[in-house]
Amino acid sequence: MPGAWAVLGTLGVAAAHAWLIASFSRGFPGFDVYAYTYPNFLYAHDALERGYGLLWNDFQNCGQPFFAIISTALLNPVNALSFLLDPGVAIDVKVFVNLAIGGIGAYLLCRELGLGPIAALCGSMAFVGGGANAVLARTGSFEHGAYVWLPAAAFLCERILRRPTVAAGIGLGVTLTIQLLAGFPQIVMFTYQWIALRVAFELATHRGLLREGALGPLALGLVAPPLLGAVQLFPSLELVGQSLRSGALSASEINPHGSAWDVFVDLLNRRIWGAAHSFTIIGVTLVGVALAASTARRIAFFFFCAAALYFLLSFNSTAFELYQQLPFGRTFRDSGRFIWMTSFCISLLIAVGAEAITRDRHDPMKARIGVPAVLAAAASLHFLIPNGLFWWEWGLVLATLGAIGFSSFSPRGRVIAAVAIPLLLACNLAGVAIRTATTLAPFPIGGEAASLRGQAWAFDRADAETDGRYRIYERGVHFDYSLTRKSASVFRVPSIADYEPQSSKRYAKLFMRMRLDAPMATLNEFNFHAAGLPQNRQLFDLLAARSLIIDHEAEDDPSALQPALRLIEERGTIGVYANDDALPRAFFVPRVEVVPDADALLERLASPRHHPQRVALVEESPADGFFGYTAPAGGVVEIRSSRGEELVIHVDAPNDGFLFVSDQYYPGWEATVDETPTPILRANYAFR
Repeated sequence: MPGAWAVLGTLGVAAAHAWLIASFSRGFPGFDVYAYTYPNFLYAHDALERGYGLLWNDFQNCGQPFFAIISTALLNPVNALSFLLDPGVAIDVKVFVNLAIGGIGAYLLCRELGLGPIAALCGSMAFVGGGANAVLARTGSFEHGAYVWLPAAAFLCERILRRPTVAAGIGLGVTLTIQLLAGFPQIVMFTYQWIALRVAFELATHRGLLREGALGPLALGLVAPPLLGAVQLFPSLELVGQSLRSGALSASEINPHGSAWDVFVDLLNRRIWGAAHSFTIIGVTLVGVALAASTARRIAFFFFCAAALYFLLSFNSTAFELYQQLPFGRTFRDSGRFIWMTSFCISLLIAVGAEAITRDRHDPMKARIGVPAVLAAAASLHFLIPNGLFWWEWGLVLATLGAIGFSSFSPRGRVIAAVAIPLLLACNLAGVAIRTATTLAPFPIGGEAASLRGQAWAFDRADAETDGRYRIYERGVHFDYSLTRKSASVFRVPSIADYEPQSSKRYAKLFMRMRLDAPMATLNEFNFHAAGLPQNRQLFDLLAARSLIIDHEAEDDPSALQPALRLIEERGTIGVYANDDALPRAFFVPRVEVVPDADALLERLASPRHHPQRVALVEESPADGFFGYTAPAGGVVEIRSSRGEELVIHVDAPNDGFLFVSDQYYPGWEATVDETPTPILRANYAFR
């Protein structure tokens, strides 16, 4: 019965945390939600209704894969809510569902470790309301959807280590598969690493482990996800091979915003340090008690060592330099994300500390250790956080001292502590939730639709100008969700841009050559400097960018685009312009020329001396040896149907030649001419 109440308490904490996010939202809405995740689901919802476009989105980046981009997370079961409910309302509901998944997983993990219901509840509360969840739940991004499955995977790993069964192995495989489908593979890698560390620790302290039948179920659980998730994984791997993320990252690409220490100081200065890393007053106290006064010192020692290891990896330390030599060690960005794992470990230490206070035998040692731990935690945070602790935080300190004192000297005191510690932790986490909600918060329910569609008039005017043969380019200001690079999908208007970290390497290099009129030196340029008016007219025209929507508050210099721009309409700071020099999306070209060096081809393409309607540049000779004729372009090209995965074009040309389409080249496309299969060449660096 106490276990049932504890599970209800976990769900209550998840609901309370979700409510606090919605009720105390006074800051800017989470950027990745409304500039990435939400527009993606609007597009997916629309594609399912139309019956095409789920595999290929022709509205972004001159066309690109959609389903294969794993961060769209279309197969994540939780994201089904985005299709069953209004997508905007589903964002708020998914926060609760994800927190509930994480909380129940953390509770089951603590119980599997042998902790009592009250201690398991404390661990669950710490995971749900503090640490990484204190920030990830507010940003509402796909990272959160993967992170919340970590405790469930750890629980099933623990179950296999203690009572190995095939069912537990299957459960682990299913859990890791769902985590993979959530769209953030870095968390999946962290989870595999956690399992490896846990098994290694057991081998070091319990050498007969693998002879007791755990190896088979563990192997089953770890091997199953690539098979169960193959329908998503294999298209995603093909996409990765074409994308910016196909190789190892440099140090500046891994940590584009500096080291984790810089982020750490920034969090400190913004007074959400405690929320970001679970270092709440109550949390630090319980961690100290867990290490010194608990009967579960062995497992507490593992959690502490794992927390310390992940903390060291989050900085540009020697440990992180060694880590980069491991397989996949240089695959993912932002080493500071290791702090998420530190946070997970600390929530488990909090549970062990709560166990020592509320369930372990009464022992004056707990008072001698716990009281200094509380005072040390309070003093440290008071001097580290600008303006010190709030008055209510000092109240929590005094109440915690009393709870430890009661539990140390009498069995009845443990009963009092069993009630007091969860309540004190809940108060502490609620204060953290309110405090951080002023920094990162979603829109109020229903508010996102108005914000994303606020410039509908501009997209209507731009779309009318494109006439189905051209594309648009939009340039807004940061955090203006009515004019983002994913607005094209929202309004179903073809664009040359996108907010997509897995864009193809070819297209990213071409785009940045257009944007900066210089070769792309690092993927950071595409990720953080792609927004802005193009500086190379030659490439801009080649991408069929006929219409521009520009917010003049962005303070870009439009001189590189003059005098071709023609103002169509202006409202406030938003102007809609026409680029009369833009080439159409598809046109006839009489011949091709082979330029085997891709970089040299791109530089020639960017030169004003090159005429793309006279010759298309390819890197391989046509299979039939036909290179075309040196003749005027001529030819009439009409796009008769464009339905995502199907493009129908009618060409009336005076001579044999080639059809150039400024849609991205990608494996899997097939072409027929008069129903005869015809090879597709990669042309003009990134197109067909």
